[in-house]
Amino acid sequence: MALPRAFAIGVVLLVLAPRAAFSQEQTSWKKHCDQAAEAWKKGNPADADKEFKAAVKDAEAFGREDPRLTDTLNSYGLFLVAQRRHGDARPVYERAIAILEVAREKDTKKLAAVVNNLGDCLKAAGKLADAEAQYSRSIETLEKERGPDHPEVAGSLGKLALLYQEQGKFAEAEPLWKRVLEIDEKANGPDHASVASALNDLLLFYESQGKFAEAEPYAKRIVELREKSHGKEHASVASALVRLAELLRLQGKFDEAEKLGQRALAMREKVLGKEHIEVARSLHTLALLENDRQQFQKCEPLLKRLDAQKKYQASDAHWKRALTILEKSRGPNSPDLVPVLKGYAVCLKKTDRSQEGEKLEARAKALEGDKPPEGGEK
Repeated sequence: MALPRAFAIGVVLLVLAPRAAFSQEQTSWKKHCDQAAEAWKKGNPADADKEFKAAVKDAEAFGREDPRLTDTLNSYGLFLVAQRRHGDARPVYERAIAILEVAREKDTKKLAAVVNNLGDCLKAAGKLADAEAQYSRSIETLEKERGPDHPEVAGSLGKLALLYQEQGKFAEAEPLWKRVLEIDEKANGPDHASVASALNDLLLFYESQGKFAEAEPYAKRIVELREKSHGKEHASVASALVRLAELLRLQGKFDEAEKLGQRALAMREKVLGKEHIEVARSLHTLALLENDRQQFQKCEPLLKRLDAQKKYQASDAHWKRALTILEKSRGPNSPDLVPVLKGYAVCLKKTDRSQEGEKLEARAKALEGDKPPEGGEK
């Protein structure tokens, strides 16, 4: 069983803690930390919990000022949150924070990180107002000690912005996301590869509201940054082009979208090979584009049905090839085929092949029934 990312971070904190003389207490503490990690990896949370409690007890013997105590508490909190034991995790985090706030040698970075972890815990527990208070507290701590434009501030700003965004508080979230971008650009330069992450956050922010025109410039900048970082023919550039093409499609800019989609398809075929799963995704994007173009043009009375049929036939080739690649790479019964089967079915019905389309719809429905419930435990 793979360790969750949050738990792995906690283990790293323990490993990186400054080492005192290798005493008996140190040996016992490390043993319990290692056994906690191993128990969780093997899927034995009860044993992991027992070992973490023992590790905390050992760390207490090092003294309140010893960083191993707060590192162990933080790691235990991460473990408890991973177990969805949010009520148990909260006092563990609060204890670590109380120690860090009065430490003679203040570790601002660690304090802000643990406060953010508490915020994450409260958010997961549905205590959104309390989570907001913790994220704000982390921001204030970092701004006071590091300055308002320090890169560490951006991480906490992003957490608060996402919390607002997920609650639909877009007016509160927008200036925070823009500030994250400004801090990143100031720290690394506007053309640095790391800026793409902040651009993507803003893209997602506007996209989540259906504001595709506002998202478009950020998508274009991501393409430009990846071209500068990797060259004009790279898999990551193709992914960015597909993302931009999708935004253009959603705005009805079909010609621009098709041009970018075709460029991404050619790039993926050249770089990854014609049977790669990403090629299927490009074909899927182009097929959706053709379907949408025809739906839009149906409103135009001068469009001849024959012309529409020809356009759908072009779409047919994209759907068919995407389905063939997915069946080969994922297998004929993979749930990943569902969106392609549904899209192809629409295409077939538009070209007077309703029976074929209905067969694909039935196949998609059967595969959807085989999907595991989202968010469920495996």
